[in-house]
Amino acid sequence: MRFARPIIDHIEKEERHDDYSLLLKKYLELYEQNGGLTPEEEQEFLRLDRESSLAWRKSRLT
Repeated sequence: MRFARPIIDHIEKEERHDDYSLLLKKYLELYEQNGGLTPEEEQEFLRLDRESSLAWRKSRLT
């Protein structure tokens, strides 16, 4: 999740508040607060990340 810190910093400068930005921010905050994610949190993040990616790709095809 450390990869997300520069991304979140950039997003906050641009004041973006799309769903994916909020997803990254939520899980990065959990990671930083707790020193990591639980296996359940990690699985949920990966599931939501994949769903978001699939929805984005689908929107680009139509």
